[in-house]
Amino acid sequence: MAVTLDIVSAILREYQNIHGLAPQKHGKLPTSHAEIPVRTSKLKPLIEVRGYADRIHLFEAEYDGMHIVAQIQVMGVLGQPYNTSGVANIYLAQNLNLCWQRFATCKEMFHCMIDRLDAQRVTSLKQLKELLSLLAEDTTALTGEAAAFTSERVAELYALETLFPVEFRMVHLDDFLSGSLTASDIAGMYRIPEVYVHLAFEKRYLDTVTRLRGKLISI
Repeated sequence: MAVTLDIVSAILREYQNIHGLAPQKHGKLPTSHAEIPVRTSKLKPLIEVRGYADRIHLFEAEYDGMHIVAQIQVMGVLGQPYNTSGVANIYLAQNLNLCWQRFATCKEMFHCMIDRLDAQRVTSLKQLKELLSLLAEDTTALTGEAAAFTSERVAELYALETLFPVEFRMVHLDDFLSGSLTASDIAGMYRIPEVYVHLAFEKRYLDTVTRLRGKLISI
């Protein structure tokens, strides 16, 4: 799958136009959902108009796992799967904390845009449980051999670059490199998993995504 960040740029620009887009102040922790810079509830309608599902619903699944666990069940408007218009039900493991919940939600919503093949969609609870089990056992072992996982990496990339975009990272880069802001601090400021903060500031990764983004948004 060819990777482009044009989708991320377009969504961030629309988000800025509607809701405003500003980085957190140094070390400031959000005290409510309203203070989180990029909110998944406000991303949802921006993704719905661009994806194959007219509506996206979130549900908590009675499933515990050590890793991020979430998956989609897609049904058409008349109950038929693979309709180009319909409902996407996103199931999140019940044990996810807020940071992982936000990341999982955003990642799965992006699947509603980038997954176009029938084989890439979960259409039964049996398939859902099988995929949840695989993800919980070892996320790093998934190499994309199964069609349902070919877009996992891209959705993961889009989620990170939307919830903690390059524009925000540039604001905090010097403080992060100097140690005055830690990965844990930034994870709390933006309510994203700490492991993705480390990835976001890794030089080779940051250089690559900055190049893919092209012209950044003025914030």
